[in-house]
Amino acid sequence: MKKIVYLMILVFLLTILTTACDSEETKYAFPLERKVVEKVLAQEGITWDIEENPQSFNDGHMLYVLKNRDDKIICNISSFSEDTGRYLAVNFYSPSNLSKESLRARINEDEWEDMFKLACVLYGNDEDYKKAYQEFLQYSSNRRSSEYGQARWYKRIDEVHFEVILTPLEEDMEDFTLLSIQIMNNDAYEEFWRSRVNQWLNTIKREEIEIHDDITVSDIISMKEEDSDFIRGIIIKGHLENIRKLNNDELPSTTDLSANTLPYIEDYLSAELVDDTGSIQVIIPNLSLNKEELNQLRNHYGYYFSEENVCVIDLSIAYE
Repeated sequence: MKKIVYLMILVFLLTILTTACDSEETKYAFPLERKVVEKVLAQEGITWDIEENPQSFNDGHMLYVLKNRDDKIICNISSFSEDTGRYLAVNFYSPSNLSKESLRARINEDEWEDMFKLACVLYGNDEDYKKAYQEFLQYSSNRRSSEYGQARWYKRIDEVHFEVILTPLEEDMEDFTLLSIQIMNNDAYEEFWRSRVNQWLNTIKREEIEIHDDITVSDIISMKEEDSDFIRGIIIKGHLENIRKLNNDELPSTTDLSANTLPYIEDYLSAELVDDTGSIQVIIPNLSLNKEELNQLRNHYGYYFSEENVCVIDLSIAYE
């Protein structure tokens, strides 16, 4: 009887140990070595060739170009590590870069899930890919209209952030193509958004919009008194409170200066921007920062549209 009990205990312990070992994820060192990418491709049954790209930025970054058997470029894989930051991107191609004569190929929609899994395995959180993909699939299915233009979907699982970009295949079409899957940890995520400030400034410059730098909430409120229609770029230090979903009547006619498309309500949230001079209602992108992080002091980059009396925030950068 004792032997049977000991045997049952032994089987139970072995089962726990085996389960723990099976669930342990492999986390590869960043930037990814070529042999790691080759190993993962083989593991996932993907028969693509790999080329190292000389455009890798520095010692902490590696870029690989992946081609199919027809020697057409499928995507590039970029991995970056600096201090505690960890960043991975799998980038594909827009319809404007695809043609019969092109040396590039498009990933079809029935391959999107495989691309999610590939990105997650390379990053080191392959157990999350199914959950992330199912939520992304629901989002993309609901957003099937080219009138909304390019889609950016954000998701956070624990301390891992996802950004996935889709774009319409052609104007007036409901079909989308996958442009990018980006995965990063908290430190890389903050740096990622910080790197977009120059892009924001370039858009302001290109559109010849006046920038109000280091203004206050009271300054924005005073803009309402101007008797003219205008758009202003704003840079303001403050924190966000009372973050919630947008009501239908709160969605403005535009949120993007560089695109003639309608905003999609699920891509945005409502919040109160607060500083020492007061508070104002603003619209913010539905990012993967949590409420506690958005409540911290940040530099906010955005636009004030006088015609609709609405303030739209593009970027919220942690204040240093």
